[in-house]
Order: sequence, then C-alpha cells, then structure tokens
Amino acid sequence: MKHTSIFLLAIVVFISACIGASQQNANQDNQEIPANAQPLTSCGKIEGNSYLENDIDAKSLKALEACFEVAQDNIILDCKDRSIEGWVQRAEGTGTKGLVGSGIAGLKIRNCVFKSHFMGIDLTGEDIEVTNSRFEVNSIGLNGDYVNSIFRSNEFHNSSNAGLWLDKSKNNRVENSVFMKNAKSLILKDSSNNVVFNNQMDGEISKTAGSTGYGIWLLRSDDNTVDSNTIVKYYYGMTVQGSSRNKIARNTIRSNLNTGLHLISDRNLQAQFSDLINSADNVIEENTIEKSLVSGVYLENIIDAKNSFNSNRLCDNNQYDFNCKSTVTIEGSGNTMTKTYKSSNCVVPADFSKVC
Repeated sequence: MKHTSIFLLAIVVFISACIGASQQNANQDNQEIPANAQPLTSCGKIEGNSYLENDIDAKSLKALEACFEVAQDNIILDCKDRSIEGWVQRAEGTGTKGLVGSGIAGLKIRNCVFKSHFMGIDLTGEDIEVTNSRFEVNSIGLNGDYVNSIFRSNEFHNSSNAGLWLDKSKNNRVENSVFMKNAKSLILKDSSNNVVFNNQMDGEISKTAGSTGYGIWLLRSDDNTVDSNTIVKYYYGMTVQGSSRNKIARNTIRSNLNTGLHLISDRNLQAQFSDLINSADNVIEENTIEKSLVSGVYLENIIDAKNSFNSNRLCDNNQYDFNCKSTVTIEGSGNTMTKTYKSSNCVVPADFSKVC
C-alpha cells in the first residue's frame, strides 16, 4: 500500500509539472506574437506588430543604410529566432544597420538575430524592451539613447567595437545577458541611474585589443549600480572613468590582462584639457577581484576625492592587489588581500586590509 501511494504521488507530481510547463509555454507563445502581427519578408518600415516570416538578407544595402525603420510607438517585433544579416567593414567603421528608430516609445523587440552590421540596433526612445535576442559579428551590437528601458537575456558575440553601448541613457536595466569575445562588452557614456545586473562577460578577444579592451566601461556616468556580474579575460575588467556615486557590488572580476577594477579621472574637453573630472564617492563592496596580471584595483590620477572599499576580496593578483596612484582618501574596512598594497599619496585606513 505504501509503495502504491508513493507511485500515485509521483504520477500526480509528474502530471502537474507537465501541465505547468504546457501552460507556461502557451503563455509565452501568446506573448510572443500578437494576433494582428503582420509578416515581414524583406527590409522596410515597421508600422505595427510584426514578425519575421524568413531570414532577412540586407547585404545589398548601402553603408549606414538600415534594413528596418520603426515608425510607430507601442509595437512588438518578434523575429521568431530568424536573422537580419547585413555587412560590416570593421577597420573602416562602416556597414549596414539592422534596425533604427528615433523618439520611439513602447517598442518590444524579441527573439531576433542581428548579424554582421555596423550597428545591429540603433535607437533613441523610452520604455523599450530588447529580450532573448542575439548580436553576432557586429561593430556595435546595440547602440542608442534610452530611458526606462530593459535589455534582458540577450547575447552579444564578437563585436569589434562594443556589444552594448548606452549613450546619454538613464533608468535602464541590463540583466541576465551573455557577452562573449567583444572588444568592449558594455559602455555607459554620460549615463545615469542604470542597473547592470547578473551578466556573464568573457573578453578573450581583448588579448589583441590592447588597452581598449573593457568588460564594463563607465565614462562620465554617475549614480549607476553594477551588481553580481562575472567579468573575465579583458585588458581592464571594469573601468570607472570620470564617474561618481556608482555602486559596484558583489561582482566577480577575474583573470584580466592588466587590471580588474580601474578608477581614473577624465579630462574635461570643454575646458581645453585643464580640468579633471574625478571619479569620486563610488562605493565598492563585496567584490571578488583576483588573478589580474598587474593590479586587482588601480586608482589613477584621482585628485582630492574619496572612494569607499568594504569587504572586497582582492587576492592573487600578479603585482598588486591594490595600487593607488592618486591624491585620494580611501574609506572602508574588511578588505582581504594577498600582498601589501602600493600607495602613492593615498590616505588609507590602518585596518583597510587583512591577509587572504
């Protein structure tokens, strides 16, 4: 009787799981393609809910010409895992664009493959979602100026310039995505209040990219959160340049060719190079930064500013776990290091570190 009860319980659990999975798949299918969606078979304007009927060949387009232009707000494009393929000349910095739009709101792009473009997507807009899409062998995978937008569960592969480049963007989320072999994986330029969460970044291509290889690059970008990402095998795992009040927490930054986390000032071009924009008041906590060939953390040319380091594990970096070449005040405690840090004009608390 006991065995019979166990057997019946197992059947009930199995049936329930199957029903749940079927319902979930049905819900996803209903979300993916609206009933009024129109098929797209070639390049052109998108003026309503649409899906790709077939792979799109955009190789005949001229330089900087776009395959698709979004001409209406609040629409869905579902590519059904089909591709939009163009051409790109990486050395010359030119090629086609996969999809463009200006001042767009409420656009949802999903299940697309953008391949061999100068820019896979180039948009400006708000409340945009790009999900479950793949960007392959582009100069820049996804580019633009976004507000209140989401980039989730995407893949960026082999971008010669950048996988994802957000310029003058705010209140966006980049999460649960994969970045592989991009010269620079993610750039936030002049951007604020964005969240970068739980992404996997592997930059093997940066072995040939020299000092231009970044996992994440914050350039004049303030008040962002970078949390729970894995960043490996870049020249610089993460660079914070002329950027302040960012929170960098719970990331794993490992095996980078020069430095794991690089904080540096930025020159103000409008002031004819006379003024420096500091990287100040950043909070760096609970990160693991290890096995860099030079420095785990490097603070460079930051003038009369404060940054806080708490409970980070900086271990087994080849030359320095913590290298400070700045007139900067360091706050914090509970950091774990293998080696004595190098300090030049830095003010560091006596209890700043303990041995790994």
